[in-house]
Amino acid sequence: MRIIQAKTWAGIFFVLGALAQLAGYTTRLLSTQDLCNRAAYGTQSVFLLLGPTLIMFSVNLTQSEFARTLDAEDFCWVPISWQQPLYLSINTVLIFIQAVGGIMVVGSTSIATIAIGSKITIAIYVIQTVFWGFIFAENIYMTIRLKRQPTEPSKHAMANWKRWNQLFGLSTSTIAFGRNIMRLTMAGGIAFLIENEWPSYAFDGFQMVVVLGAWAIWYLPGKCSAIKKETDYLSLTSLPSSLPWFQMFDIYLYVFQNLGKPKPVGTMSDEKVDPESHPESQVLTSNHETPLTESKNIEHDARVDADLVVFWDEPADQDPANPLNWSARRRWSLSPWSLLSHS
Repeated sequence: MRIIQAKTWAGIFFVLGALAQLAGYTTRLLSTQDLCNRAAYGTQSVFLLLGPTLIMFSVNLTQSEFARTLDAEDFCWVPISWQQPLYLSINTVLIFIQAVGGIMVVGSTSIATIAIGSKITIAIYVIQTVFWGFIFAENIYMTIRLKRQPTEPSKHAMANWKRWNQLFGLSTSTIAFGRNIMRLTMAGGIAFLIENEWPSYAFDGFQMVVVLGAWAIWYLPGKCSAIKKETDYLSLTSLPSSLPWFQMFDIYLYVFQNLGKPKPVGTMSDEKVDPESHPESQVLTSNHETPLTESKNIEHDARVDADLVVFWDEPADQDPANPLNWSARRRWSLSPWSLLSHS
């Protein structure tokens, strides 16, 4: 529910990981009633294998968004614009190979195939541990740099960022190190762990409850999304003093290009508007939107931009077509090249 409310779709992997763990434990329960049921055994083995990996998808993606929220791009080893697609791609490749290895182990009767599948699974555990360890090391480096050179968001917008940052240490230490090392220990031929599977399942269950419970209580993706929206809106309210002239020109150019077009949500029109019949209409001037009902301030603006009237079918601070509601990424991507391309 919180994923839908905050529209933080990266958190969907938390749900998928939890469902995989639930499916694995359910089929595990069924397999205890029928020890010869290969389908139940194979299903529980594969799902319990993939569940924690899916959870780490969301952890890695959220760490990237966390760095972006704190404006800590300069403290990251991997460029912030590359992180999410790169981390998602690597995790996808690893989980696919991991699934293939797990299926080879539980679905084949050939000793050679089972041996190959076991080697693939062990190799993926090692690669995942190194990869997730690298991402966590990057987080540690970012934390050290932020303590020495705090950014504005880390001082104001998210002053308690150190508390939220502990979620990454909890997830990585529990899943990347604890769970993977536990699985590698089992693969090493420890007799007790081979003969008794309950320590592995108990450990998997414990780590899932701890990690998912912590992220459910302190839902960091939603926090980052809320701060980003608030920061974008506050920065837009001071555009005239913060943007160079060519970026302001690009905004007004966007407005004029939409003059005379049909009026879907947030488009522009050059027709005259009666303030009494359209109280929600607003005039876009150098001071941004000014309610028409404020007659004292509108007289000057009307002389400057008499024909420039903006209709918003949604509240002015929420309409995505309103140039004042553009995201920070879109605003700062404006450049002199855009000016030339529209001329």
